[in-house]
Amino acid sequence: MLSGTETLRCAIALSLMKGINRPAVEHLLHRCGDLTALFGETPESWRKILGITAPLFDAEVRQKALAAADAEMRFIDKEGIMPLFFTDSDYPARLLECPDAPLMLYFKGCGSLNPPRAISIVGTRRATRYGRDFCAALLRDLAESVPDLTIVSGMAYGIDICAHREALKNGLSTIGVLAHGLHTLYPAVHRDTAREALGNGGLLTEYTTGQKFLQEFSSKGKIGCFAYERQNRKTVFRNTHYIYRKLTITIFGKSYYLCTINSRI
Repeated sequence: MLSGTETLRCAIALSLMKGINRPAVEHLLHRCGDLTALFGETPESWRKILGITAPLFDAEVRQKALAAADAEMRFIDKEGIMPLFFTDSDYPARLLECPDAPLMLYFKGCGSLNPPRAISIVGTRRATRYGRDFCAALLRDLAESVPDLTIVSGMAYGIDICAHREALKNGLSTIGVLAHGLHTLYPAVHRDTAREALGNGGLLTEYTTGQKFLQEFSSKGKIGCFAYERQNRKTVFRNTHYIYRKLTITIFGKSYYLCTINSRI
């Protein structure tokens, strides 16, 4: 984790400034040394280092971001939340493979964001009985064969909440990735499951309490895939009029049947 209150304040503020991405921050840090030194530079220095001109570097924008960071730090301290800058050792290493990984993450819970084995399970919000049964059977089987597995999903309706509940039921750690700050939970009916996950996993988000709540997935919904491991296989059967495709997934060496798709030819 970041050391020093002022360093954390600068990290949060930087993540709240629109137009600032990870490559830009890496370049700025390379030239300035650290976050506090970076915020000590003038807007003109920022523009010169990056070779662009933009109002996002202005002192007014910077002060607004710092004020928002102050409010977030009070919430973090009160709620026992772990803030993670992308340079922190506890930041999900798998997520860093994405060039536009969020600068900041906020985590509450006792689980690891760098577990030895993890799978992200997401799906429709209108899960069928078959989908729920398949999810339950899959998690039950995985708990027996991979007891140190962590399940990652989005705490949404349907398959997401089924994956969390079945993971907890079978003693697996589970992490819920949220599209809003940790001051609330959507949907609220999943609050009990979220609370249980704090004891065996946790809740993770890139959003602060002051940012707009997103009911739909954002372009950065990839956070939930920091642990994804899947392989699709197709077995094709042909006759005169139709092609039948048998879809399965292979997880940790074991195949699971999903469904058979037929198409007219």
